[in-house]
Amino acid sequence: MPGDILDSVINIEKNFYGGGFLKGQDRGMKEGTIEGYGFGIRQGALISKEVHSMSSFSKNILDRASNRIPKRAQKVLLDLIKMCADFEYENQEDLTGIFDELKARYRQALSILGIQPIISSDLSF
Repeated sequence: MPGDILDSVINIEKNFYGGGFLKGQDRGMKEGTIEGYGFGIRQGALISKEVHSMSSFSKNILDRASNRIPKRAQKVLLDLIKMCADFEYENQEDLTGIFDELKARYRQALSILGIQPIISSDLSF
């Protein structure tokens, strides 16, 4: 008889623990999804801002000083403009790799032009 009471108490504890675990897991999945969605929107906005900034920079330099910059710089800037225009924001397997290529080309253009970068990308994935 005392063993039955102890077994009942242990079963109640297991049931409460299991029920609480399932409720906590469900709540965590919902909150994680919401938090992940918000993080994705913020990261996407930062990426879009950087890509547009690199493209605008390149276009402005070419519009205002194309006859005063080296041909190599013109080629790099034109390549950067094309890469920015071709950049796809959705469903990319290697978003970070492509974005890193854009940043590398931007740094190359700055280096050729002898411009110190003012804005540093702190995006991390």
